[in-house]
This record gives sequence, structure tokens and C-alpha cells, in this order.
Amino acid sequence: MAVNHAEVGFAYLLRAIALSPNGRASSGLPLKEIDHTLDHFAVAAFKQGVRPPGNWSELVQEVINKPYCEWPSYLQVDLLEPDDRLVRLGKIPDASIQANAWVGELAEEYVELRNSPEEIEENQFFNELHSYCQAHEDPHSLYVELRRYLVSSVSKTEDEMIDFLSEKPKELRGLIDNAYYTADTAPSDFACQQCGAPSINSKPHPQCRDCLAMQSIEIRNYEFGEKVLRGRIASAFYFRSAIDVHLFEAFKKIVPDCDLWPNLDCDGDVAVNFANGDRWIFDCKDYLYPRSLIRKVSQERKPENCDRFVYVVPDRVGKVYLQQVRDALPDRNFLFFSGAIDSVKKKARRVRNARS
Repeated sequence: MAVNHAEVGFAYLLRAIALSPNGRASSGLPLKEIDHTLDHFAVAAFKQGVRPPGNWSELVQEVINKPYCEWPSYLQVDLLEPDDRLVRLGKIPDASIQANAWVGELAEEYVELRNSPEEIEENQFFNELHSYCQAHEDPHSLYVELRRYLVSSVSKTEDEMIDFLSEKPKELRGLIDNAYYTADTAPSDFACQQCGAPSINSKPHPQCRDCLAMQSIEIRNYEFGEKVLRGRIASAFYFRSAIDVHLFEAFKKIVPDCDLWPNLDCDGDVAVNFANGDRWIFDCKDYLYPRSLIRKVSQERKPENCDRFVYVVPDRVGKVYLQQVRDALPDRNFLFFSGAIDSVKKKARRVRNARS
């Protein structure tokens, strides 16, 4: 079973850490076991579209002296099947070649793939969407309408696409349609009932944090002609953006005057305009690893047109995660999703009391 393979890989990895504290040696582990572990975890990495480990030492160095929540995603999600091997994925040309002698080249291949025409084409979608909206008479309203449509689900039926695009200009119809591919080319015939993403062997999509947090998911068949968001677009516009809409809807129940994706998402994700004139902006971040969030936030600027700026992370990441980012960036404000809602409730109450 798949779980057994993951458990075997973890056992080898943990033994390597115990035998080689500095992560540079593999004494005490048979070459066959190292090969087996690298092979399977590299498969998991490719399935998730992330860089595979370049060699055994690199794999061990990725986890040595780090909490489990910071381990690479291919070590945290069970995507493996009994016959999942690199040779079966077409990543190794000859079954006689050992994985440990090949994964370094695979890691370099992944770097090259990052600049593939397919990814460049998908990256262009973001720029084209912004450019189209900026040329509109009401850029913000159009941007919010289009992005909320993209965030509503990873997949859309043919009728849903037609209904939404039928009254739109030809240029916009082409732009939105190019963000999707037809489900009959998806890696699975089944979709997650919750988010609409492809589901392989009834498992959640590896990038869908909410579905991964559930014990199990319900699946359904894709309908004929159903459209699915392309990988990178799905990642930015659904998997990491659904939290924006959830926070916006929660804030609207407390303070009616709220903006979703102010300044076309250049100034945070949700702005709350209180009755006393104060403006708070919240920027939602849904990253698997604290270090990824720290790296991202450290490169960002704070919007100037607000009285308070807060980064919001999902409650499910846990207290250790939140404390790590707070320790690393003490000059930034971080709150859980629930904490952000509580802070707005308290602020709104203070404003009301001051006016009464």
C-alpha cells in the first residue's frame, strides 16, 4: 500500500539523521535503501511540481534540526503508490540506473522547467488580467468580479463558463478561457467535491490546504466539457486566495464598508474602513512553510494609505508556525484568521462606544 511506502521512506530518512547528524554521510544505510527512498520522494516532488532532492545529503539537510512543519511538502503528503518509481514516470530512461545517480540531474531539469514556455504563458495571465482591468472605466470592480469568479472553484462546468462569459467582450472571453484546460486532459477523471481540483486515488490536491486538512474528501466525476484552472493560476487564484474572500465576507458582517483586493491587489487583500475614518488593511498569506512566508513578507512593502497593516494566516497552521514568523519578523503584525476577526470586532466596538 502507498502508506507503507511512505513509512519505509520516513524510516530510512530518520535513520539517516540518527546515523549522520551533519547530513553529509550515509554510513550505516545500505545503498539500496537510499536509492529506494530518493526514488519515492523524488516521485512525490514531481507530482507536486516542486524541486526534487538533488542527492541524499541534500534530502537530509532539508530536514536536519528543523520542525516537521518546515519539512519539504513531498515529505508531508502521501502521494505514493506501490509502483510509483522514477522510471515509470519517464524520468529515468533505464530501469537499471540507480535513482541516487540520477536525481541530481532531475533537480537541474526542474530548474529548467521553471522557465518552460508553459509556465511563461501562464505567468502572462496575471499581467494581462491587470492590464485589461486597468484600461476599464471601473478597474477595481471588474478585477474583483473576475477574480471572485476564479476563486469560486478550481473547475467550472461548460454551462457555467458560457453563462459568465456570454455578455463579456471577446478579448476578455479569450483571456479567461485561456486560464482553463478541458477536464478530459486532467490527470484524473475525478474532481474533489469541495474545491473541484483533480483528485488522484480519492486524495486531496496537494496544493489545497483546506482539503488536506480534512480527514477525507468526497469525489465526483468531471462533467463533459468541464474546465479546470491551470496549475499556477489555480495556485494563486484559488488555493492561496480563497482565504481572502472568506475574510472579506466575515469582515462585512462587522463593518459594512470593506474593500476586497484594494488597488487591484497591490495594497493587501482586504481593507476595513471604520466609521471614525481609520483604515485597516489585511494581507492573507497561506503558505505551507513558515520560511516561505518569512521570505515573501520580508520582500514586501507596507501600504501607506492605512492606519494598521496586518498579515493573516489560517488557524490550521498552528501556534508554532505563527510564533516562528513573529520571531523572524518582529516589526510586522501577524494574526490568525480568527484573531483578525476578533481584532476588527473589538475595534468596531470601540468606535461605536466613542461615538455614543
